[in-house]
Amino acid sequence: MTNVATKIPAHYRPAVNLNATALNEDIKSAFLKINGFAYTNSLEISNPTDLKALSEFDYTSQIVEMSKKGKKKLAKHIYKINNHMSINKINSFLRFIRDRFYAGLNLSIKPPKAEQAIIESREKFKKLKSEMLLAKKDYLEKKKSYYGTKYFGS
Repeated sequence: MTNVATKIPAHYRPAVNLNATALNEDIKSAFLKINGFAYTNSLEISNPTDLKALSEFDYTSQIVEMSKKGKKKLAKHIYKINNHMSINKINSFLRFIRDRFYAGLNLSIKPPKAEQAIIESREKFKKLKSEMLLAKKDYLEKKKSYYGTKYFGS
């Protein structure tokens, strides 16, 4: 017999415990990591009291009722939070929690105000740049039609 664990490539996700109590603890630790990530990166939490309530809630009874595929999806979201945290992955995890456990939850993580202002400025710049390129194209066509037909003499 060969040891299967030695043949698995290192970049594969390790085996996950789909036990309800283990997943419950993983969810709670994920919420603590989200809170710490938001604090260190000065991100905006749309409703901080909901985040605190979610981290204190006991999910065990609802996890027991989930299918194996649902548990695997939950474990995948937790893995992403633990290893490759980003705003999009956090919001994806929060949407998953909302869809599976809390129907009326409206919670999301947003970049800081300064970064939001930069994003808005970029969108405005893109719009104005496209308008400028259209005006430049119109200008060049008129210039070409005028100077292409005009006779300057010798």
